Amino acid sequence: MARSSSTREGWAPRSWPPDERAAAQLREWLAIPEGERGVGSDLDFSAAQLPGLDVRGFWLVRSAFRATVLREARLGHTHLDRSDFTGADLTEADLTDAEGEGTVLREAVLRSAVLRGCEFFGADLSGADLSGAALADAAFYDTRFDGANLSGGTADKLVLRDSVFDGADVTGFTGTVVGPIRLVLRGERTSIDGPELEQWFAARGAAVRRFVPQA
Repeated sequence: MARSSSTREGWAPRSWPPDERAAAQLREWLAIPEGERGVGSDLDFSAAQLPGLDVRGFWLVRSAFRATVLREARLGHTHLDRSDFTGADLTEADLTDAEGEGTVLREAVLRSAVLRGCEFFGADLSGADLSGAALADAAFYDTRFDGANLSGGTADKLVLRDSVFDGADVTGFTGTVVGPIRLVLRGERTSIDGPELEQWFAARGAAVRRFVPQA
């Protein structure tokens, strides 16, 4: 029985990862037939230009994508535990149902990215640009959003439990969220939820309501 061709057929990076091991792994992935998933760990794709890369369902744990261009990349259902996307360009990338623990997206650009259904634990999105991002049914536990830009983003049942929001820009952010979130208020680290959570968002130009599950 003939093997089907790869869904990545015809795609090529604008620039390969400088790291030879990562470049070799990427070449192997590009030859994977449709429906099969790649596995990689401890790889360094930093500074590569990979717009439109399709690695849906891949395991990319403990790998580095620092300053990597991943515009419009397809990262749905990926496993990203301990991977580092510091300063990566993920504009309009699709991370639907992606998941990770300890994933670093510090100062990453996620403008208009799709993060529906994703789930992250102990992640770092401090200083990230999430303007216009879609965050329906996503969950971020104990995650840093300090200094992040969520302006114009949309949420629906977005879980932000114990996540840090000091200095975050939430202007025009809309939807429903599940708290509590953590902030420094009056000089002390504080968790806020319920009406106080809604008031905090409203005072910063957001139209956010807390999501209350139906009994």
